[in-house]
Amino acid sequence: MKRDLHVRISSNTKTIKIIDEFEGLDGGKPYERLIIDNAMIKRKDNNEYMWIHLIVKRFTFAEHAGKITFTEFKKDNKPEFRKYIMDQIEKSNVRDIGEILFDKPYLLKAQNSNNRTGYGWEWDWSNHYIPSITEGTFYGETTNYSITGCFLGEYR
Repeated sequence: MKRDLHVRISSNTKTIKIIDEFEGLDGGKPYERLIIDNAMIKRKDNNEYMWIHLIVKRFTFAEHAGKITFTEFKKDNKPEFRKYIMDQIEKSNVRDIGEILFDKPYLLKAQNSNNRTGYGWEWDWSNHYIPSITEGTFYGETTNYSITGCFLGEYR
């Protein structure tokens, strides 16, 4: 049995804590897979809906179909990502409940606490001489993961 970390993601979810837990950086044992529950919804032919739960694994050096950052995913800013997922579901023989492995994984770029090595600067324009400090990263530092497939099923 695989050791899975099930999470729900919304536009305001703090994903660094989730990735830290997945990697075992919080002191726990690392998980084998990260399952993003209720990541998308797909309409069935008979006006019913099924939920798409995405499977995330550690990065492999395989060819990827595309890439997305966790921020883009949370904000649903990549229509080509959604299209790829729906195309992979349509190509599969799974029509109701089941697991689908993608032809090629989709690269997910995410931050964990090891990536947070610096501070970004953001100017407070009310006072041009004193910048406010906003925690960030140098050069958008991220760790690579792979979205390798999905589960079709009910709401979790």
